[in-house]
Amino acid sequence: MKILFTSKKFSILVSAIFFLFSIPLIAQTTHNVGVTSNDFSPSALTINVGDTVVWTNTQGSHNVNGTTGTFPNNPESFGNDVGTGWTFSHVFNTAGNYEYQCDPHVSLGMTGTITVNEVMQENTLTVNFSGMTPHVDQDLWLSVTNTQSGMELYRVKKTVEESFSIEVMGIEDGESYNIDFYADLNENGAYDAPPTDHAWRIELMNVDGDEIVDFAHNTTFTDIMWMNKLTVDFSGMTPHVGQDLWLSVTNTQTNYELKRVHKVVEETFSIYVMGIEVGESYNIDFFADHNGNGSYDAPPTDHAWRIELMDVMGDTTVMFTHNTTFTDIMWMNKLTVDFEGMTPHVGQDFWLAVTNSQSGMELKRVMKTVEESFSINIMGIKVGESYNIDFFADHNGNGSYDAPPADHAWRIELMDVMGDTTVMFTHNTTFTDIMWKNQLTVEFDGMTPHVGQDLWLSVINTQTNDELKRVHKVVEETFSIYVTGLEAGESYNIDFYADHNGNGSYDAPPTDHAWRIELMDVMGDTTVMFTHNTTFTDIMWMHKLTVNFTGMAPHVDQDFELAVINQSSSDELAKVTLTVTEMFSVHVWGIVVGESYNIDFFADHNGNQSYDAPPTDHAWRIDLMNVTGDTIINFEHNTNFTDIRNTTDVNDFDELLMPFIYPNPSSDLINVNLRSLSDESLILKIYNVAGVVLKEDFISPGKELVNYSIRNYKQGLYFLSVENKNHKQITKFVKY
Repeated sequence: MKILFTSKKFSILVSAIFFLFSIPLIAQTTHNVGVTSNDFSPSALTINVGDTVVWTNTQGSHNVNGTTGTFPNNPESFGNDVGTGWTFSHVFNTAGNYEYQCDPHVSLGMTGTITVNEVMQENTLTVNFSGMTPHVDQDLWLSVTNTQSGMELYRVKKTVEESFSIEVMGIEDGESYNIDFYADLNENGAYDAPPTDHAWRIELMNVDGDEIVDFAHNTTFTDIMWMNKLTVDFSGMTPHVGQDLWLSVTNTQTNYELKRVHKVVEETFSIYVMGIEVGESYNIDFFADHNGNGSYDAPPTDHAWRIELMDVMGDTTVMFTHNTTFTDIMWMNKLTVDFEGMTPHVGQDFWLAVTNSQSGMELKRVMKTVEESFSINIMGIKVGESYNIDFFADHNGNGSYDAPPADHAWRIELMDVMGDTTVMFTHNTTFTDIMWKNQLTVEFDGMTPHVGQDLWLSVINTQTNDELKRVHKVVEETFSIYVTGLEAGESYNIDFYADHNGNGSYDAPPTDHAWRIELMDVMGDTTVMFTHNTTFTDIMWMHKLTVNFTGMAPHVDQDFELAVINQSSSDELAKVTLTVTEMFSVHVWGIVVGESYNIDFFADHNGNQSYDAPPTDHAWRIDLMNVTGDTIINFEHNTNFTDIRNTTDVNDFDELLMPFIYPNPSSDLINVNLRSLSDESLILKIYNVAGVVLKEDFISPGKELVNYSIRNYKQGLYFLSVENKNHKQITKFVKY
C-alpha cells in the first residue's frame, strides 16, 4: 500500500506493509442469453467467477449442452434437456473457457462460448481531505479516471466538511489515474474554471494495492475541464434481453452527436455519456434491434424511443422503463475513419469527402489539420449503399488539390454498408488521383422576411455560361447551401431569388427579391456569407427542364437527338445531341411559365446519321403542358414510338434552310450567310435563351449576306431563326 501526502508545499510517498485479515466481497452479476430460432444471443460471453448465466428459450425446441462428455476441455459441466419455453441458469464457479451447443441444431451452427475470468480483489483508493474550511457546506465533486483508457472509474458528490474522506473501489495494479475534484465556490451548480471555482488534479501513478492520498487545501488550482455526466438507467427491458441496443445523444441546437453507444440488452442496465453542457438541450435516441437484422427499422419493426433532455443543469440521471410508446427516431448510421501513422503530414491541411458511388451525391465533407493519429466521423451512411471515401493531404501547402505526388491522395471503396462502420487507414504511398472537386458554401443570415418561402439558387460559370448546380430550398432565418464542383481559377455568378409573391415562378424585383454574387478566381473550397438586404438584381432567371432517361440499354453508343418546341409558336427552344448511355439526363434552359412544349427525341437505331420514322429509328414525343417553373421529367425506355417528323419536310428543311454564322463565338459582330436561301423572302430573328426576341429583320430575295452587331448583348448563348413561308431553321451562336 502506498500513502500519498498532498499539501501546498510538498508531496511524500511512503511505502508500508500491512498484514490484513479480510473477507473479500465479490459482486455477482447475472447475464442473460436469448434462445430463439437457431441462435444463442449473445453467442459469446465474458464473465467473472461467481456470475450466473440465464438462458431463456422463447422460440423452438432447444437445449443447452455444455457437459464435459461433449466438451472434455470444459472446466465443469452444465446443461439441460431438450424442450420448449424453458429457462435454465448456471453459476460458474471455476475460471476457464467453456463451449456449449444445442444438440438438435448444432449442424446449423447453434453453439456458444463463455469465458470465465478470475475475480481479483479490488483495491481501494482513499482520499483524505483536510483544511477545507473555505468550502464548508459547498458542493464538492470528485472523479477518478484511468489515464490510459480515459474511462471514468468513479464519480461522487459530497457536501464539504472541514475534514472528510472519500473511498473509491476498483483501482487496478499497474494502472495510473487522474483524481480530479472541485468545490463549487460560486454555488451556481456547475463547474467554472478557477479561480471562479477551486479545482485540483492529483496524478496517481502505477497503483500497487490499496492507495491513500492526503490532500490539504491549497490555492494551486488546475483547470480540470470538468465534464458533466449523463446516466440513463434502463429497467423492465425483458422483451429485448440479448438484443442489440444503440443509443445516441445529440445536441438539439447544433445537431452535434455527443456520443453513440452499443449495448447488449439486460433486464436492467445503465449507459453513461460524458460531456453534456449546462444550459444545453439534448435528444436521447435509442432503439432495440427487435427483428435482429443488424440495422434500424422504424417502429414497430424495431422498438425505438426519444427522450428530450432540456436545459441541462449539471450531472443528470434519466430513468427509462420499457414501454410501447415508440418514436421513429430516423436513426442514421455512422462512418468512423481512424487514421494512424500520419507523421509525414502532421500540421498540414487534410480534406475528406464521402460520396455515394451510385448516385454521385456527396454525403459530407470535412477539413482537418493532420495529427499523427485522429478520427473523422460522418453521419448518414445507408444500409445497402456503397461509398467512395476520398481524402488528401495538402502536401505542397498551396491551399488546393493537386494530383499525386504533388499532394498525397487516397480513395477507400466502402461496399454494401451493413450499419455503423469503422474503417482503419494507415499512411501509405499507394496514391490515387481522386480528382477532388472544390465546394462552394453559401451561408444565409437574416432571411426573416422570406421564412417559409421558396428560394432558388444557381451557380453559373461566367466563362462557359454552363450551370454548375441549381438548388431549391425552403427559407429559414439562417441556413446554408452547398454546391460541389468549383474549379480553381474559374469565376462564377451565384444567382438566387426568394419567391416573394408566392406564384411559383421568377418575377423581376421588387416583385420577387433577387440577388447576384460574383465569385472571382476560385482558389479552392469557398465560403460566401450573405446577409439579407434590399440591393436587388434582376437575374433574368431561366426555368430549367430536366429529362432523366433510364433503361436505354437498347441504344447504348447510338446517336441521340432531342428538341424542345413551343407548341404555340412552333419555335424550337433548344436542340441537344449526344451519344446514348444506359442512364443520362438532358437539361434545357428557358421554358416559360404558362407555355406548353413538345419534347421530341429519337435514337438513330439504324446508324445512318439521319432520322427515319419508327420502327427504323426509335422516336418519342412528350407533351409538356402549362409549365409552372423548373420541371423534371423521368423517361424509361419503351416501344410506344411516335413519328416526330415528316421525312420529306425534314429533308427539305435540311437542304434549303442552312444559314451559316461566322465568326462563332463572337464578341461584337456576326455575319449570316444566306446564299442557299437567297431566292425567296425570309424573316430573321435573334432571341435569347428566355425566348425574348432581340432583333427581327425582313430579308428581301437575292440578299446573300447580312451582319448584325451584338456588342451590347450580355455574354451567353443566343438563337438565330430563319424562316420562309414553309420552313424554319434555328441556329445557335455564343457572345463572349
